[in-house]
Amino acid sequence: MSTFETKFQAFCEQISEYWNSSNKDKRCRDLNFYLSEIRYYLDDLKKKKRIDGALEFDKVTGYVNIEIKNLKVNNCVKNVNALTEEMQLKKNLDDYCENRDFMKNRIKYKFDDINCEKYSRYVESNKIKFLSTLPSIKQHLSYYTVDRICSLSNIRNTFPIVHCSGFMYYFDKIFEIYLLKYGFLGIITFVLILSSSMMIRRCISAENRKKKLRQKYMETEDMDHAVEIPQEYLDEPLKERNYHIPYKQMEQE
Repeated sequence: MSTFETKFQAFCEQISEYWNSSNKDKRCRDLNFYLSEIRYYLDDLKKKKRIDGALEFDKVTGYVNIEIKNLKVNNCVKNVNALTEEMQLKKNLDDYCENRDFMKNRIKYKFDDINCEKYSRYVESNKIKFLSTLPSIKQHLSYYTVDRICSLSNIRNTFPIVHCSGFMYYFDKIFEIYLLKYGFLGIITFVLILSSSMMIRRCISAENRKKKLRQKYMETEDMDHAVEIPQEYLDEPLKERNYHIPYKQMEQE
């Protein structure tokens, strides 16, 4: 128990700076997932008759409930069951959505092609990964829902198509505005404007794009690692299951 207390205090120190009113629900889900994984191992040890799993887990949750009060998080710990593959997949989806939103807000704050391309690749690669799981979970899709834009039942909003040629990044939203406001004539006008703008942009920016592409492939992949190789907070045995909490988000420039 003393080893767990030490590790958990380190865990709390690392995430406490991100535990605010805007992300409290997410941090609570993370904490409950953390406990689910602990429960998995304690139950496994109980099966091997090495410990009393239920007793040890009660000690752990009792300690955690006391500690999280120091983080000003009330009623955070729920009834915790042992970790399952379904819980792991939902956690992966939850993590993806948080990173997706961070990357999206980053380029909305300060647009540049390189970070937009990284955002686009991140969304697309995760879309492929999660779609590959659908055949085996299609009968229980409703379980894999965090909110309306983070759900395997809503692929379009969860994995948006990202355009990264500056003007084209805003294509979908602008098209929607023209459609609603001006109808069919507005669509024709919009397409003509878009075509002209893209032709002019290509003529002016061809050389600049070549330079950006060279820079893109020469730069280090620090941002990718920040998103895809998150901090680990668990005790050594749990690291073998590749548990992670990717919330040490990238600092905005």
